[in-house]
Amino acid sequence: MLRRRHRAFGGHVPEGGTLHGVPEYNFVMGVASGMPCDADLLALLPRYTAPGAVWQTTLIGRAEIWPVHQKTAELGGMLRSGLEDTFYLPSGERAAGNGALIAELSACARRAGRAVASPDEARGDARLAPLNRSQCGRAPSANASYQAARSASRQLHAPAAHGLGHRLGFGQAHA
Repeated sequence: MLRRRHRAFGGHVPEGGTLHGVPEYNFVMGVASGMPCDADLLALLPRYTAPGAVWQTTLIGRAEIWPVHQKTAELGGMLRSGLEDTFYLPSGERAAGNGALIAELSACARRAGRAVASPDEARGDARLAPLNRSQCGRAPSANASYQAARSASRQLHAPAAHGLGHRLGFGQAHA
């Protein structure tokens, strides 16, 4: 629980004056009349978050988003992407689907020295029941790339309030 005024909220706190849980921030960049998608600008933003907060970036654009995704990983933010944000991979090629985008985000995390949890680890950290693979509609070995992309997508979009961002390598850097 956080009970004080903080500059990250513009000196204001929600009605009732108390915040419960872990504050979460989403820095949206690259939208019209919003913040530009710029790694140097991103480097300034985390200092304006509440202590102990978790944060992520939502980046809209083409090639300009990938250096900012990398900076997000290096600064300790959570990573997220999907075809709703971009159609393009770092090479400039069109992504065939969300799986290719998630694979690139995983590479950003690894280059920043951060680990990515397995699907079972991520479910455990989020306090979700183990996945019953017989109910998934596909045999686990039927399409390995589909399964890998699907598990990475689950990991990147899981709730951060349970500390999941740290476990996924989207919290603190691992030595």
